[in-house]
Amino acid sequence: MKIHSTAIIHSEAVIGDNVEIGPYSVIDKNVKIGEGSVIHNNVTITGNTTLAKNNVVFPNSVIGAEPQDLKYYGEQSTLIIGSDNVIRESVTINTGTEVGGGETLIGDNNLFMSCSHIAHDCIIEDNVLLANGVLLGGHIKVESHAKLLGLAGIQPFVTIGNTPMWADFQGLSRMCLHT
Repeated sequence: MKIHSTAIIHSEAVIGDNVEIGPYSVIDKNVKIGEGSVIHNNVTITGNTTLAKNNVVFPNSVIGAEPQDLKYYGEQSTLIIGSDNVIRESVTINTGTEVGGGETLIGDNNLFMSCSHIAHDCIIEDNVLLANGVLLGGHIKVESHAKLLGLAGIQPFVTIGNTPMWADFQGLSRMCLHT
């Protein structure tokens, strides 16, 4: 482990082998970080949050914060992140809510670019790309291999299919956006 002297890590946090944690990062009590992960400087990981192995989290990201939902009243909820994800600068990912099953789930091998947001109770499958500034409302499912391009805002309770909308301009029959 390579943990910078200014990082604040709760004594009950679980940190895997070969994890790097940069300056001024905060790792809270109920956090688990899998082996080989790199947490750059100024990252906050809080809540009941689990990151599997080989994830990279860039500066100013806030992972596992409470949901921004008026129906949330402090109940226990979780965020589970798979392996080999890249979470770029200033990304925010919230835990779930009781109404949504209490979990936000992120698969493997995803790229979340700068300033993207994944709200409560979302399910992001594998190999997904959220470009800069993509904002996902609560209860959204993004299927494997979907790509959402910069500054897209998606309303709650939507499923994004595995073929990007812009890939088929021949008609609406194969459109991947389903409510």
